[in-house]
Amino acid sequence: MVFLFSIFAQWFSRGAFLQIFFQQEESLLLIAVLFGAVALSSPIQGHMSDLTSRKKVILMGLTFTTASLLIAFFAPQTNFIKLPIILGIAAVLNGVFGNVFPASGAAFSEQTKDQRQSMVRLLLCRYLGMGAGFILPFPQTQKLIFGITLTVVAILWVILEVEGGKIAEKGQKEAP
Repeated sequence: MVFLFSIFAQWFSRGAFLQIFFQQEESLLLIAVLFGAVALSSPIQGHMSDLTSRKKVILMGLTFTTASLLIAFFAPQTNFIKLPIILGIAAVLNGVFGNVFPASGAAFSEQTKDQRQSMVRLLLCRYLGMGAGFILPFPQTQKLIFGITLTVVAILWVILEVEGGKIAEKGQKEAP
């Protein structure tokens, strides 16, 4: 569940970004930047999780997702840079570095051992998260606060439940 929640939190942020982007003049450019960054980073994130650990890559992704949401949250208060430029920076951070789907997907598949069923769950979390972030009838500020809360909870959950690339199994003793 921890990996599914991470994916939901990440994609909720992208849904919230899409709604913000559609309100901008440069909407198509911002959307292209976000999804171009996602497409370019996915293979890199997957390879990094194979080289280091899934936990490190997921934590990095959730941290950058949180940072991108914070940038979008505080962006309207800045007067020295145009809002679309700040949103473009948030889109790059979220798309390139905030991509937890490859590592979380691989970790969840390893845990469930059923690739077909795990893929269905992964895609459901991905697109339900994006849909919720885009469709929920809340003001944008509340969506950003909710997205920040989701990603911080996901970070804490990964820190507490994932050890050495595996989910900590409570009550199970380590073999000598």
